[in-house]
Amino acid sequence: MIKRGGAGLADYAPTYGALAALVLLFVANSLFTPNFFDVNNFRNILLQVATTVLVATGMTLVIATGGIDLSVGAVMAIVSAVAASTLGMGTPAAVLLALAVALGAGLFNGALISGFRIQPIIVTLALLISGRGVAQVLSNGGQLIPFSNASFEYLGKGVVAGVPVQVLVMALAVGMTLVIAAGGIDLSVGSVMAIASAVAATSLDWGAGVAVLIALAAATLVGAFNGALISGFRIQPII
Repeated sequence: MIKRGGAGLADYAPTYGALAALVLLFVANSLFTPNFFDVNNFRNILLQVATTVLVATGMTLVIATGGIDLSVGAVMAIVSAVAASTLGMGTPAAVLLALAVALGAGLFNGALISGFRIQPIIVTLALLISGRGVAQVLSNGGQLIPFSNASFEYLGKGVVAGVPVQVLVMALAVGMTLVIAAGGIDLSVGSVMAIASAVAATSLDWGAGVAVLIALAAATLVGAFNGALISGFRIQPII
């Protein structure tokens, strides 16, 4: 077999195709969409994609290991219905119960896939169909479940130093996923979030957009510092 001397576009597409599409979309919007660079526009984009990114981080690990999960939407519906219908027990109990249900659904899928050697697409498709039914039952036929709970609503509407709580949770999930995917562990994420929040709060006089950028830069510097020590001096990540 004759091997080509140089790498072609097709060789880079699987690795950089999605990034190239994102850059192209960004450039096109910056040229044709008015006020695209407005801070409020980026804030709205982050709020709209937060839940999708949370699901995508888990899916990234699943697909990277050669699996697939079609049931994520149904599990989200079940968890949302469980949380909303159990708020009378208090916000911590409702959130923990919802997370326990999500964990149970994942364990159920994993047990069938690994224990009985059933293809992931079959198992997760079954949970997708049945999960919709469970969510319908919990929500009385798919109706909205009304509730009034300030502490629970803070998770979706709250703001820390000008940054929505949803965005902070999304950033934490993405950061932890990147660390896990790299085969390391990071115990400093809580401290980094505290540092970023403090930096953003002290920079608000320059505008919310600038404050967010400075906070992200501070978090990036802390991460770069950790990475330099780990890769440059071969220090264990947990240290």
